[in-house]
Amino acid sequence: MAAGRRKGLINGVLGMKRKTNTIALIRLSDIIIIIVLAAVSFSFLFLRTSGNEGLVAAVLVGKEEVYSFDLEKIEEPVVLPLESEGIKLSIRVEKGKIRFESSECPDKICVNTGWLVSKGDTAVCLPARAAIVVSGRKKLDAITG
Repeated sequence: MAAGRRKGLINGVLGMKRKTNTIALIRLSDIIIIIVLAAVSFSFLFLRTSGNEGLVAAVLVGKEEVYSFDLEKIEEPVVLPLESEGIKLSIRVEKGKIRFESSECPDKICVNTGWLVSKGDTAVCLPARAAIVVSGRKKLDAITG
C-alpha cells in the first residue's frame, strides 16, 4: 500500500510540473505575441510619420475647390479669409500644416480639430459647408517618367 501511495504522489508531482510548464509556455508565448504586436505597431507609426513629404491641402466650399497648397513649399504663414453660407472663416497655412484658425459657426468643431499634418487628415465646418483635405502628391519615378 505504501508503494501505491508513493506512486500516486510521484504522479501527482509530475502532473503539477507539467501544468506549471504549460503555464510557463503560455506566458512565454504571450510575451512573444506582445513583442511582435508592439514591433508592428511602431513600424506603422514610423511609416505614417515619415511619409509627410509632398503634402497637398485643398480647401473646399461645397464641391468647389477654392484654394490648393503644397504644404512643404509654404515659407511664410498665410491666413486666408473665407465666407460661406453667411459664416466667416479664417484658415491658417504654415509649412507642413494647415487648420481652421477661426469660425463664426456655433459649435467650432472645425477650429477644435487643430492642425492637419498628415496625408488623409480632414477638417470640416458643416454649417459653412467648408472642408480642408490633406492628400499626398504622387511622385514620379524613372520608370513612369
